Amino acid sequence: MFKKIVLLSSIILMSSLAIAQHFNYKLYTMKDGLPGLDVSSIIADSRGYIWVSSYGGLSRFDGSTFKNYGMNDGLPQYSGGNNFIEDSLGRIWFPSKNNVTCFDGLDFKQYPIENPPAQININAIFQSKEGRIRFVTFKGIYELNNGLWKRMNLFPDHPDMLYNYAEELEDGFMMINCLDSIIKVNKDGYFETIIRCKNADERFKTLTKTNGQIFTSTLNHLYVYKGNRFELFHDDILKDKNIFFEFIDSRKHLWVGTIDNGIYVFIGDKYEQINPKELKLYQINKFAEDYEGNIWATTSDGLLKLSPSYIDFYPDETRTFNKYDIRSSFKDKEGTLYFGHTKGGFTKYQNGKFIDSKDVLDKASNELIDDWVQGFCMDNKKNLWLFTNDNNLIRIIGNKAEDMSAKWKLHPGSSPMLFDSSNNTIYAGNPYGITKIKDDKFTVDSIPNFFGDKITSFSLDSLGMLWCSTMKGKIFMKNNKGEYTRMNAQLGIDSIFLTIQWLDNSSLYIATNGKGIYKYHRTNDNKYVLDYHITTKEGLPSDIVFNLTSDNKNSLRISTIAGLAHITFHKENDKETYTINKYGEQQGFNNKSYYYANLLTDNNNDIWYGTDEYLAHIPTNKIIEDTIPPIIHIETVSLFNSNSNWGRYSKAFSNFYHLPIDPVLPYNQNDISIDFKAITLGNSNNIQYEYKYEGKDSSWIKTGTNSHLLFANLSPGKYNLSIRSKKPNSEWSRETASFEFTITAPFYSTWWFKLFIVLFISSIVYAIYRIRLNQVIQLQEIRNKIASNLHDDIGSTLNSISIFSEVARKDSNQRDEALEMIGESSRQVIEVMSDIVWSINPKNDSFEKIIFRMKSLSYNLLNAKKIDFIFKSDEQLNKKKISMQDRRNVYLIFKEAINNLVKYSEATRVSINTTCSDHSIKMRIQDNGIGFDSTQPSSGNGLNNMKKRAAEMNAQLTIDTAPNHGTIIELNLKAK
Repeated sequence: MFKKIVLLSSIILMSSLAIAQHFNYKLYTMKDGLPGLDVSSIIADSRGYIWVSSYGGLSRFDGSTFKNYGMNDGLPQYSGGNNFIEDSLGRIWFPSKNNVTCFDGLDFKQYPIENPPAQININAIFQSKEGRIRFVTFKGIYELNNGLWKRMNLFPDHPDMLYNYAEELEDGFMMINCLDSIIKVNKDGYFETIIRCKNADERFKTLTKTNGQIFTSTLNHLYVYKGNRFELFHDDILKDKNIFFEFIDSRKHLWVGTIDNGIYVFIGDKYEQINPKELKLYQINKFAEDYEGNIWATTSDGLLKLSPSYIDFYPDETRTFNKYDIRSSFKDKEGTLYFGHTKGGFTKYQNGKFIDSKDVLDKASNELIDDWVQGFCMDNKKNLWLFTNDNNLIRIIGNKAEDMSAKWKLHPGSSPMLFDSSNNTIYAGNPYGITKIKDDKFTVDSIPNFFGDKITSFSLDSLGMLWCSTMKGKIFMKNNKGEYTRMNAQLGIDSIFLTIQWLDNSSLYIATNGKGIYKYHRTNDNKYVLDYHITTKEGLPSDIVFNLTSDNKNSLRISTIAGLAHITFHKENDKETYTINKYGEQQGFNNKSYYYANLLTDNNNDIWYGTDEYLAHIPTNKIIEDTIPPIIHIETVSLFNSNSNWGRYSKAFSNFYHLPIDPVLPYNQNDISIDFKAITLGNSNNIQYEYKYEGKDSSWIKTGTNSHLLFANLSPGKYNLSIRSKKPNSEWSRETASFEFTITAPFYSTWWFKLFIVLFISSIVYAIYRIRLNQVIQLQEIRNKIASNLHDDIGSTLNSISIFSEVARKDSNQRDEALEMIGESSRQVIEVMSDIVWSINPKNDSFEKIIFRMKSLSYNLLNAKKIDFIFKSDEQLNKKKISMQDRRNVYLIFKEAINNLVKYSEATRVSINTTCSDHSIKMRIQDNGIGFDSTQPSSGNGLNNMKKRAAEMNAQLTIDTAPNHGTIIELNLKAK
């Protein structure tokens, strides 16, 4: 892209130099940001930057600001030198003290020298065709091999040969400047002397390969290499000019720098010497050409920029005509231009010549108009009228000036003037309104509430109506009936010093002293529509605007307190838009003050710009606008507006800017700050930017002149950010600056996590379902058990009652016994029913209720048998809870044990003890009864029922007994 841009700029500027051979210049010094004035070397790199070295350090210039590198940035001591280069990888190589340093955009790295001499002075650096870096010293040429500088063995038979400069030739030879001679040598050691100095006092200072040609020079002569020999070049011009350096640009123009004679530029058979007196150029060290075709020169007093100019500047102190400041201007119908001065009358420009009024008028007339000329107009008889600063109204007929002030009935004051050819009337301002001059007669149009104000401008619209503005911000229109109407309300502007102009027949422009420019158009029903309000936000140099003029090419030239601007209107998608170019030092407008600057368009559509320091002629048909698109780079990318450890997120980095390549960021690192820069070394004003990020939004988004982007709270995804820029009159950047990155989704947004959540929730739902199902099954089992118990215990008992009732009814002898059995059975039914009701009652869930029932049962049964007993229970049992089924089983095991003890043990003492630990409950029943043989099968169901119930609870039941040794029953069950 860089080569294409250079070619384009070369074509443009080649045509320009064939027309005009003078240049704009700008000298950058420490005031502009350079760290030092003595600039020694320069290159224009492939990225569009200008690099310069000085004793103050290394500097990179992007067209608007210098980025300086010093020792605090890692720069080695002394970065001066006569040469430095950019290698094929984009790295910058330059001399440092006794060494050579490489800068890769991030770090400075020095490479050691093998067997270094006591002192080394590096005169030149270059890269060979094989890509090897070489540098030249008086003691030899060194080449970088495996990170170490090694001296090349070129002339083994001449170890003391001195070296100054070297260049590599296309045929594999190397040409070396040895001070008193130029020698060619190849890698095999063959060498030949091409030229020797004719004078022993002279030495060859340079050896320069520039744009395919090789030059060498002494202080007094310049030589060019042709046909294996050096020939004198333009010796008639350059002889004894203290030549220091030479350079050929892309247009094949030769630039020669000297020590104290400025710069010579050869364009074909012509040449120009550039040596502005105000710059006092000394020692032009090096030249470089940027991608836009500008020429840069290093000097002992700063960095000089040179660019072709079409503009003719006539400075006050150097022009041959009137040397006083220009404060007003006027064009008559025939195209003659008039420029009013602060002293000495005026100058007119006619048929390409400047003519002073003092050379046309007689002595008395010249004395009459010697004061500041503030305004002009010309009547239908071609008489020139003008105002002077001492409030005199002057009419010039032929070569005589006549004071017309005495004919005024009212003091006119200084005022603009306008001649209306439709009624042969001159309009001027007075303290009460407007004075009309026609056929030497003066009349006054009074304007209500005007006294104390002052007319600032007149203008005629396309309908022939007169418009005027005042110092207090009032706008009046005089209609065809002669009536004055104040127009501020319709236009929506008031209370500000302004001037008005109708241009292009249908467009009204209002230039204000603090609010920029207003542009209106008039509709068919005589309404005024505001098209634009243009201020510094849109690109004006200042909101204080003095005047404006049209060059009849759908564009305006604007004079402001901060300089000149050019507004171009154009159609874009059937909608009118505009671009603004600001003109200043880059184009040669080096004013210290623009306060009285004024504009004028001549009959050739050329612009004349008068200031306190010069008169400038701008030939609009010759100027080619800066249409070369800028080069844009992303310079830094940060997270949360800070330098980020990108190594955590990216495995590779770009050259020079060291931006992370395709970083992958976590979801919580989604605030990204990006700084970018458009590189333009021409007109850097009003650079516009826009961006888009593919994959999210395919449209370009404008950022205006803002070169910083902050993306906050970006959603997960892959982003491909593209940024481009343009100048007011250029296309968008041919290549965009791009940055690709990915923001990963949080783990809770990934598919696998969502699947896990679905499975987890499904598992929970299934678990709840299973628990509920188990509860239903368990409840059904409990119901079945209750039904079984009711059937087994109560059903059989009720059946016995039925049988005993039948016996009592039929057999009177057994009636008493049957009734007793009925009563016993009924009590059993009641007891079983009581146990069942107690066990299913949720109020009895706590172990405390079980203990209470166990105590109640023990008291009733053991006391009835007069058996002493002790019942102990742990208080912690009160906090324990067991299920309904377990509660019933524990109680029935206890009940069975007590019943068996009362019936069979013949015990006199019983100890009942219940304890608990963290997860278990122990119940121990011990008596001193007769015991039994546990190895013998039991005839009843009591023990078997106890074991069965313990098994249902996953509890451990142990029975320790023997004949005549009592019985110990222990139950251990788990509990919460």
